Amino acid sequence: DGPHEGALRQLAKGKNVHFLGRRERQDCLELISQSSALLLLSTADENGFNAEALGLCLLEAAALGVPVIGSKCGGIPEAIGTGLLIDAETDISLVEDFLADEDAGRKAWEWLKDNHGLDRCVSFLLRLRKNSSGEN
Repeated sequence: DGPHEGALRQLAKGKNVHFLGRRERQDCLELISQSSALLLLSTADENGFNAEALGLCLLEAAALGVPVIGSKCGGIPEAIGTGLLIDAETDISLVEDFLADEDAGRKAWEWLKDNHGLDRCVSFLLRLRKNSSGEN
């Protein structure tokens, strides 16, 4: 869905691309878990504001052991981990090589555990609270 759907459908003709429309959250997670990779593309608007602040779906895909590919925009680079960052000039062979890596999903999960695990997140939030409130 969206303003570019027609153009995207034209580009996807004859390729293994499916437009599924709006889905419930649980359906999305199920679809992601069955995917070869998750692709999240975003751009800045006319005012220079990025459309994607974090890219939570990248973290969810990594938790499901699905490799992730995203654009070099907004918060995507911080959430991509061991995934692949791309832009309009990215050589398609880099994407093909990334998708051929059978360990990409495992690497995504390992990165997620190391960088966004519960212990690390809670520790960060406790430090933040302590520093902002002057608590010991």
